[in-house]
Amino acid sequence: MATGDVKLTGSVELTAKLDDINLALRHNKKLMALIGNFMKLQTLQRTAKGVDVNEIPFVPYSKPYAKKRKAAGLPIGKVDLFWTGSMLASMTYVPQDGVVRLYFMDTTDKFGMRNPKKAYFNQTFGARSKRSRRFFAISLKDVVAIEKMVKAYIDSYLKRMVRSGSK
Repeated sequence: MATGDVKLTGSVELTAKLDDINLALRHNKKLMALIGNFMKLQTLQRTAKGVDVNEIPFVPYSKPYAKKRKAAGLPIGKVDLFWTGSMLASMTYVPQDGVVRLYFMDTTDKFGMRNPKKAYFNQTFGARSKRSRRFFAISLKDVVAIEKMVKAYIDSYLKRMVRSGSK
């Protein structure tokens, strides 16, 4: 096995640049908003398709609830968690330093039902079965896409640093 000394030049500059990138990521609300909007759209698209975070079709509506939906002229074949539209419309995000908060606003539908409560019910107990409807979650595909967004931001940040001549 070969041994020897390795001389690392520019380590102080590299550490400073990495610290700059870390600060830029932690204080970037624009990137957090991009991630929040992405997750909101992913959740809405999956829910409209009637699938959970792992692309597994939602369990059917309960028989009594399906009967109510049918009487109201709403579809019962595909579970899309949509009745008045207020629950999904109440989903929003708030970008903060280094984090984005995706949540359901504490609003009510036309029947006086609180939207966060409906979301929790649909996520956890909606089917009254042993399997939940995990529509409000992050999939592995979502994580990979978010990692690409962060990498693209870092690449862009590094290019700006090079263009500006910072060392």
